[in-house]
Formats: sequence, structure tokens, C-alpha cells
Amino acid sequence: MEYLAQPVAWSAFRDVAIVILAISLALLSEIVRPRKMVSVSGYILLAGFLGALAIAWHSPQADISLWNGIYVVDPMSRFFGRLTLAAGALAVLLSLVLMKKSAYEGAYYVCLGASAVGMMLMAGSGELITMYVGLELASISLYLLAAMDPGKGTVSREAGIKYLLVGAFSSALFLYGASFFYQATGTTVLTEIRQVMQAHTNEGLILIGLVFIVAALGFKVAAVPFHMWAPDVYEGGPSPVVAFASTASKAAGFVVMGRLLLAAFPGLRADWWSTCSPISAHSPS
Repeated sequence: MEYLAQPVAWSAFRDVAIVILAISLALLSEIVRPRKMVSVSGYILLAGFLGALAIAWHSPQADISLWNGIYVVDPMSRFFGRLTLAAGALAVLLSLVLMKKSAYEGAYYVCLGASAVGMMLMAGSGELITMYVGLELASISLYLLAAMDPGKGTVSREAGIKYLLVGAFSSALFLYGASFFYQATGTTVLTEIRQVMQAHTNEGLILIGLVFIVAALGFKVAAVPFHMWAPDVYEGGPSPVVAFASTASKAAGFVVMGRLLLAAFPGLRADWWSTCSPISAHSPS
């Protein structure tokens, strides 16, 4: 796919910037409001999600590649960005009653917005370190959110701790795999990795790194056999967070996996893609 190269295209970050602005306003409202005043942070974040979704829906459809492919705006990133914004808005709506007058109310909405920003950055990242930063921003926020259910107490905190421990392990796997990619190719940009891979150099290191990164993303999307954390977190976490994590978080993990495998390693398709012949091809004529 050809991308429109632009030195600076801040229009690509308008929806992300709106959510960040909403997070900042929500945090500021929690700092300055009197204790007896009802929190409005949830409504501020909801307005930010809806505003960003409206901006994203009417944004130009041109494909953009920024900073030599570190961040890309294409149909995949636009679709999953809108999905994240819609899922975030629904999560806020479901949380308005649950978190009302909770001690964690302000922090809850700030973490929810930060997680959405991380997922949107993941969807547009075209470089491994950028992917990792977005992944950690989304994941760390979810670790905190999983422990914030006001009605489950110890069960919710236990879910957050388990999520944190498993998530930290998967993050280490991702970095370890990225180090193999860098060792083999000398770059972390996916398009540059693809160019190096055309020479078929260091395929062994690449395959090892691919195993580690796919395993790390398998933890993030709760794919078998990396799903052991999911039952505890889904049981102990707040219901809106579970709904958000089981949709937007999974979608972000799959879009990173798809971008990594399809954009950087099409030459290794036979190693990670299994196909079978149609049944009719083996049936007697």
C-alpha cells in the first residue's frame, strides 16, 4: 500500500488529542471540585470520546505515513480507532451508575481514557517500540481498572494483581522478541524489517523473535494457551472494564498482530499461516 508521506500531519492525531484533552479536563475537575460537589469526570470523558468519534468519522481518508513509517494512518488504524472510541464511550455510560460516589471515581475515568489512548496508538503504530509504548499505556491502565470495582473489594484487588503479574511477564516477552528483530535486521520499523527480510538474512533470529512477540500478544488477547488470567480478571473486575477489555483491548492486540505479520513478515507466511486443501480435492471423483 502506498502512503502519503508528510513531514508533520497533526490531523492524524486529532481524535487522540481530543481524548487526551478530555482526560486532562477530567483530572483537573477532580482536583478543583469541592468534596460535596458531584464528580463530572465521567461526563467529560464521555464528551471527549463522542467528540473524537465524530472527528474521526469525518476526517480525511488519505493514507498517511509519519516519521518514516513509525506511525501510519490507514483503513486498519481508522477502523480500530473508531471501534476503541465507541467501546470507550459505552464503557463510560455503563460506569456512570456503578462508580457514582466511589472513592476511585476520578482515577477510574482517567485510567479508562488513558487505556483507550494506548489502544489507538497501538492501532496506528508501525514500529516495535511505539507498539510497546501504546501496549503498556493501555495495559497498565487496565491493571488499575481491574482492581477498582467498589462492590467486590478483595476479589477485585486480587484480579488486578494477577492481571499485573501476567501482563508484566507478557510485556517482557514482547521486548525480548523485539530485541531479536533488532539484532537480525538493525531496525524496529516494520517496513524496514520487511526490506531486510527480502534478503532472507538471519531468519532463525527472526523466527525466535516472532515466537516471543506472538506469545506476548497471545497473553494480551487471552488466546489459548495464554488465557489463564482471563477468568479471574473477568470475575473480579468491574463489568464495564470487562466489557471494554474483552472488545477494544482484544481488537488492539489483533490489529498489532496483523500489522506485524502482514506488513513485516509476508515472506514467513508459511511459518505462521496454515492452510488446508479443500475436502473436495481429496475426495474420490
